[in-house]
Amino acid sequence: MNNTDLRYHVASLSAIFLALGIGIVIGTAFVGSPLVSRQTGMLHRLETHVTELREETRERERTEEALVQLTPQAVRGTLRGKRVLVVQMGNYADATLSVTETLTLAGAVPMTVRLPPDAWRTRLNMPDVAPERIADEARKLATRLASGATDFWSGYRESGLLITDNSEDSSAGAVGYVVLVGGETGGGDTTLLAQRDIPLIEEWQSAGLTVVAVEPRKTEISYLPTYRSKGIATIDAIDRAAGKIALPFALQGETGAFGYRTDAGQILPVAVGVEPPPPVPTPKPIPKRVPTPGASPP
Repeated sequence: MNNTDLRYHVASLSAIFLALGIGIVIGTAFVGSPLVSRQTGMLHRLETHVTELREETRERERTEEALVQLTPQAVRGTLRGKRVLVVQMGNYADATLSVTETLTLAGAVPMTVRLPPDAWRTRLNMPDVAPERIADEARKLATRLASGATDFWSGYRESGLLITDNSEDSSAGAVGYVVLVGGETGGGDTTLLAQRDIPLIEEWQSAGLTVVAVEPRKTEISYLPTYRSKGIATIDAIDRAAGKIALPFALQGETGAFGYRTDAGQILPVAVGVEPPPPVPTPKPIPKRVPTPGASPP
């Protein structure tokens, strides 16, 4: 149960608590003491439960606050100089922003593009466009994006299949890592993933790129189960501190389902708790022997 769920639960119990209190006041005037005693006992138990839930909510909030404070120290410099392609596959823009901020903090150089799912569905549903053609286009797009080239952007922009805030000159350079930002609001279905997302992932994997998929803690439609079928690491809480800490370590090669959802294997990658190796000491130079005047060499 997350913080929002706990707040709703506490509010519901508080309403019950108030109703019981009113009932006891009214009941005292009209009914006998046994019923009032039972209601009083129930009221005390609910009051205790509400207090415990409030304490648990506060503990969770303080834990998140502590992780937020630790995030910069945990991720800083872990991806220094690495070029990372960030692809927003769904429509959670805030999650994409969380990714780029985390990558920048880790020292990486992110290049961000968006592939609007509605535009791709429109193209997929055209009568003269076969699903295989969408898959072929996705593979070609994967190769072009991985190369860091930007001269092809205009064609995709005109069709609405690609949106980017980067200038065509600022992001040039091949990438070695890809972060997919999945998840969608509204009534979209996941049939598009088989024709667009899976070919993209397969093409990047065949090129030797490390691919990681992320989503915010709560999504209406999740892409992660489909992505996991390709054996890539997933993070279901990129909007939380733990998800941001997990991202650089997942990009370094540790696979798994990280996060807070029921299908996550663990919250953080194992490597998060591993201390980096100590620096190798630099050997001191051996001082040169200065020969004594008149002495014969050894």
